[in-house]
Amino acid sequence: MARRFSRWRRQKGYPSEQALRHIEEAKRFSSEVGGVDNDVKQFFFSLPPHELRALFTEYGRRYGEDKRQYAEETYTDWKTGRRKMSGLVAQRLFDLLPNRMPLPKKYELVRKLWEYFCPKSHEVFYVGSGANTKVLHSRVSAHLEKVVQDYFISDQLSQKFEWLSGGDVGVRQQLQNYFQQLKREFVAQALKERLDVVSAHLKDSPEDHTVQTVRLGNHVVEIKCTHLADGVPDATTVNNIRAQKRRAEENKERLTSAFGCLFMIVVVIVLLKACAK
Repeated sequence: MARRFSRWRRQKGYPSEQALRHIEEAKRFSSEVGGVDNDVKQFFFSLPPHELRALFTEYGRRYGEDKRQYAEETYTDWKTGRRKMSGLVAQRLFDLLPNRMPLPKKYELVRKLWEYFCPKSHEVFYVGSGANTKVLHSRVSAHLEKVVQDYFISDQLSQKFEWLSGGDVGVRQQLQNYFQQLKREFVAQALKERLDVVSAHLKDSPEDHTVQTVRLGNHVVEIKCTHLADGVPDATTVNNIRAQKRRAEENKERLTSAFGCLFMIVVVIVLLKACAK
C-alpha cells in the first residue's frame, strides 16, 4: 500500500518522501548555520577543479567511498539546482570547507552571522524647534554604543566561530577580534547618517513624523518630529506632555458637553414658561 502511494505521488509530480526529508533537513541546517548556508554553497560550487577533487578525497576518507562517489555524481545536479542537497550532506561538506576558506571570506560570513544573531531594539528620539544636532548626535551615539557593546558573543555565535576557524585557535581569535572591530564599525557607519538634515524638515513635518531612521544591524533608531517641546526632549517628556494635552482636551470636551446640556435645559424651561402664558 505504501509503495503504491509513493508511486502515485511520483506519477502526480509530488516530491518523494526522501526529497521532502532533504528539504526539511536543509531548512533546519540553514537555521543552524545562521542563514549563511547559501554563501557557503556558493563558495563550495566555485572551488577550482583541483581543490574540489581534494575535498571529495577527504570526504571519502572521512565518510566512506560510497558517500564520496554519490557526492561527485550529484555535484552537477546540486550546482544547477536540479537536486536539493540534504542537510546531512551539507553539514558534512561544510565541515571540510573552513580550512579552505581565505580569511576575508570568513570575515564576510562573520558579518552576516552578526546581523543574523544580534538582538533587536527599536528606540525613538524626538527633536523639536531649535534642536542642537550635536546633542542629538551624542544621544544617538551613546544609545548605539550601549546596545552594541552590551551584546556579547552568544553560545550560538561562538559555535559558528568554532566551525569557521576549523579548530585553529589563532584563526578563532582573529575572528573574535574582527567581531569586536565590526561592532565599532557598525556604530561609526550608522552615525554617518546626516543627522544635521533633521532640522531642515522640522517646520513642515507633522507631529510624530519620522524625519530620519538610523539602522545598525537589527537595531533601529527613529528620529521623530515634535512641536510639543523644544530642543531634544526625551521620549518620556514628550509622552507626558501628550498625556497632559489629551487630558486637557478631554476636560474641554466634557465642559463643552455640560454647557451644551445646560443651555438646552435653559431653552426648554424658557419655552415651557412661554407656553404657560
